Amino acid sequence: MSEEKQITDNKVSVETTKSVTTELVRVAESVKEAIPEIKESVKEAIPEIKESVKEAIPELTESVKEAIPELTESVKEAIPEIKIPLRIKLRRKERAEKKVPVFSGIELLPGGRASDHVTKGCIILEGGAFRGVFTSGVLDALMEADINFECTVGCSAGALNGMNYVSGQIGRSGRVNLRYRHDGRYVGGTAMRRNHGVIGFDFVFSGIEDDPFDSDRFMETERRFVAVATNCKTGEAVYFEKDSGDKIYKAVQASASMPYVSRMVDIDGEPYLDGGCSVKVPYQWAIDQGYEKIIVVLTRPADYRKTIKEDSRHAFTKRLYREYPEFVQKLIRVNEEANAEYDEIHKLAHDGRIFVLAPHGPVNIGRLEPDMEKLGALYYMGYDDTKERLEKLRGYLAG
Repeated sequence: MSEEKQITDNKVSVETTKSVTTELVRVAESVKEAIPEIKESVKEAIPEIKESVKEAIPELTESVKEAIPELTESVKEAIPEIKIPLRIKLRRKERAEKKVPVFSGIELLPGGRASDHVTKGCIILEGGAFRGVFTSGVLDALMEADINFECTVGCSAGALNGMNYVSGQIGRSGRVNLRYRHDGRYVGGTAMRRNHGVIGFDFVFSGIEDDPFDSDRFMETERRFVAVATNCKTGEAVYFEKDSGDKIYKAVQASASMPYVSRMVDIDGEPYLDGGCSVKVPYQWAIDQGYEKIIVVLTRPADYRKTIKEDSRHAFTKRLYREYPEFVQKLIRVNEEANAEYDEIHKLAHDGRIFVLAPHGPVNIGRLEPDMEKLGALYYMGYDDTKERLEKLRGYLAG
């Protein structure tokens, strides 16, 4: 190669690199401008959600940072002669070596497959975001005890847990939450980009190659599965059954899409969000369906009641969802209606009509709890509490 040609090639490489650098700076500036707006929206949101979203923002920022090397890689493939700066290579190496926090006891979680035995009755699963790890432990203990109810109704995080219960995959719900909580594909920036919410449903349903969801067994007809979502036009709960085909996956996504931080999910032209906005514990559905044996899994102690908020604190809700007045009213009344549900559940359990499985002690877990050991302890609270109550549960089922 002549010296003149080499100089020309170097100039081309420099100019190309400058162009790419300019594009990267533009992307970084766009992200930088967007972050304050996200923070401001979160500050105005419901206090219970505010802390969780604050935790998600750094992950979103980190994920965007991680996307910059990927953009550079795409440019490299398109323009072979470009030279990737050494600092980007180092950044990739650091990312590859970065250790993502997981629960220290992840390898000791129960595993295997539930039997094909079907137990008469309906199990109702409350939501609560990462408080649902308690439910994961409950369901694993039930599967190990060969208690696989013929009908499962899940609301919000309860719907995600319920899917793995119906598919008979012991330990999978626990493994997903306790291994991937800090994986951006499940919770964070990548999930935001792909799913328009903080949870990566695509990752849960089809993105875990070494622990795939058994959709074939889930769709078998021997057991019913119902996901509860809230229609944002009417503010009412809608019950989606798995016999609707692939629509059930959209229904589960809607059921577990938290308001304020998630885009509404379109199902047949109707907008939906978290089932917990309209009904916290859908036990009444099971009664109306004629089930004699109903098991309710709560994610807070049975005596827990929500604080009723003054109407003045709902200004942000009214602004954000101004085009959905019925949904706004549902959100304003949600805590009051939840307490009424909890009171009725207490009465029905006292009368022996239903059987309740709830944490035996306080649950100090945030909606997007980052502490993996706290989450692991909550899983085992659900698992151990259920093991201890199996005899009473069997007695209730036999009665």
